[in-house]
Amino acid sequence: MNKSAEEVIFCRIVANLLYKRITGISITFSNLPHYDLVVEEKQSGLVFGVKVGMMDYPSTDMYREYLELLEKSKYVLKEERLPIILMCADKESENIRFGYQLTWERYMASVQTKVTLRDITPETWDEMVSNLKEMDRVIRVLDSEKISIIKRIAVEKKMQWGGIAHGEIIYLRRFTEHYKMQTKEVKTEQEQFHRMISGIPEDEYPNDILDEVILKGVDSVYPNPRRISQVLLLNTELMDLKRNLVCSKKAFNIRIEPDYSDLINYNGFIQSFRVLEIPLTLYHEPIKIFDDTFSDEYPAVTAPVTEWIQNYGILEKLRNETLRSVCDVVTELT
Repeated sequence: MNKSAEEVIFCRIVANLLYKRITGISITFSNLPHYDLVVEEKQSGLVFGVKVGMMDYPSTDMYREYLELLEKSKYVLKEERLPIILMCADKESENIRFGYQLTWERYMASVQTKVTLRDITPETWDEMVSNLKEMDRVIRVLDSEKISIIKRIAVEKKMQWGGIAHGEIIYLRRFTEHYKMQTKEVKTEQEQFHRMISGIPEDEYPNDILDEVILKGVDSVYPNPRRISQVLLLNTELMDLKRNLVCSKKAFNIRIEPDYSDLINYNGFIQSFRVLEIPLTLYHEPIKIFDDTFSDEYPAVTAPVTEWIQNYGILEKLRNETLRSVCDVVTELT
């Protein structure tokens, strides 16, 4: 569909404004009705479509017609699988605002009917590019701040009627100088083949005092939990992780306390105690009988007073600097 001369001029204005604000991109023009510009980030090769409009465009009948077009065109767009960004501009002030218009989850397109517009800055642009990479059809390495260790702790609980409900406590840890993979040398082809089939052995993943306290807290509520570690490295892995957000959730907040019965054996003087909380989330399938089986839990992990004093600051620092939730890592696309 050919655009009018006025539409072409406005597209050129928006393209020029983007070039002024953002470096490292190339822009081409499109005659498709679904998007007006095609933007490529040169460094990563990420490509996405841009639909342009005036600042009042989202409130117009023309925009409502455009949304209907996108809904009807989902299967047509599936071949290219380009995310589409809505950009609204003011020619006088040269202000541009943007929002996510069409996003992708695996191979399913989602048309956003209420787009939240944000001003374009280098920071918001980088955030947008990071989010779009997660939807990209090309398998890509995530931005460095999102690369983490995923810790999954599988738990079971007997249901009233005798079946078993399954859940997972999932959290993530940032890599640090001390919290890193313990890679060992693979000496034989048989060992290499085993790693290809079974993956990296659990003992090569980082594990520290915080992980052990968490496992101890989980074990106090759900005996014999099974911990599985994984590196969050690729956009496809992040998409898999994102699916947990549609599961039912229960709070699982571990409290780290001194053993109060040990106070009589402690020679020092303590007037008050601080309780350190480790906030976690248990995920399970959104089935009512599972929802009735699992509940919010607040287990306590205790230690002798001397040990508690020694480790409190270490655990607090690890929690604050390295512990991440699924929601922390998975940026909601709104």
